Amino acid sequence: MSSPPYAAETPRLYLETLSLAHLSDFHEQWDNDAGVLWSSKPKKNSIQESREWLVKYILPTEENWDIDKYALLLKGERNEGEGGRGADEKETGMVGTNRWCKQGMEVGYCMNVRYWGKGYATEGFRAFLELFWALPERKNINRLVAKTHPENVASQKVCVKCGGKKGEVLKEEYERYVDNGVKSDIWLFYFDRPGVEVEEGSDGRVDEKP
Repeated sequence: MSSPPYAAETPRLYLETLSLAHLSDFHEQWDNDAGVLWSSKPKKNSIQESREWLVKYILPTEENWDIDKYALLLKGERNEGEGGRGADEKETGMVGTNRWCKQGMEVGYCMNVRYWGKGYATEGFRAFLELFWALPERKNINRLVAKTHPENVASQKVCVKCGGKKGEVLKEEYERYVDNGVKSDIWLFYFDRPGVEVEEGSDGRVDEKP
């Protein structure tokens, strides 16, 4: 039997294109108050809510077509949950690009709380960056930008470990669901394509000439 077509591999993880096949693990990730601590959205109370969230806002859509999302699969951990794939790898989280913003293409990750503090985020995020810069269809993108809450020290450390350069602070730009309408600042971290000097203030997009 041939191996699954994983996009990338690390010592402990596989990166696989995120899809509805990962719905069970995706729901586990979002059905948790702690898991959405840094999110602008509340937890999902049913697998149907998670499915709608995955399809409409996480996966590529007609409007947001040029993004890439990957499940971070833990090697060898059995997953037989309802609605799951019955595969040998458990999804620990996801990583990928989100949308275009003024500063560039947004990038980020989200981890199941069961796997916090184990280094999987750094391992998976670093692998994603290597994968992304090698994608022929993304050669027109020379900069990615991550946005973190000022109190999210763990994510800031991940950004630095993966080569992110601290950028500007956007004042009162973000509203976490748990903050009940109170806006917070956002810290930016930039990831530039290796070997490419991106002009200051550029969103890193390269105009492709015919």
